[in-house]
Amino acid sequence: MLVCDASLAVEVSLDRIGEQAVTALGELIAPPLLWSEVPSVLHELAFRGEISQELAEMALQRFLEGKLGIVERRPDGLARRAWRLAGEFGWAKTYDAEYLATAELLGCQLVTVDVRPPSRSRPPRLRAHPRRAPRRQRGAQPRVTQRTYRTAGRRCC
Repeated sequence: MLVCDASLAVEVSLDRIGEQAVTALGELIAPPLLWSEVPSVLHELAFRGEISQELAEMALQRFLEGKLGIVERRPDGLARRAWRLAGEFGWAKTYDAEYLATAELLGCQLVTVDVRPPSRSRPPRLRAHPRRAPRRQRGAQPRVTQRTYRTAGRRCC
């Protein structure tokens, strides 16, 4: 069981990640926030002209029909834990922290294609440990990477 964040769900909805790669991940779960965040991101991509309106609508349809196989989970204490994690990372909003909190509370891993690791001027309680972090050549396009996070000495996400 893996917690899926919006960055991964968007890429899968847009069919940018092969079906075999997604199937290999196994059971994907997410906090309720995912069902608001993914349509918002798809709409923004189309609004900015980064993808066509037709592609955005196709991806939205794929996501809303449940073709990605992501199951909603709301563990007890999600909002409070996300609040604390956002504070620990120095984030103004709790959105990203909800994915981390879900993984932590359910004792599983978080999978993301977002290349922004958690940051703070002081060392965070959750530390990012990329499974694959290829070194980019100057001017090269960013690669999709999978990140895992550890918390309190155990792998949480």
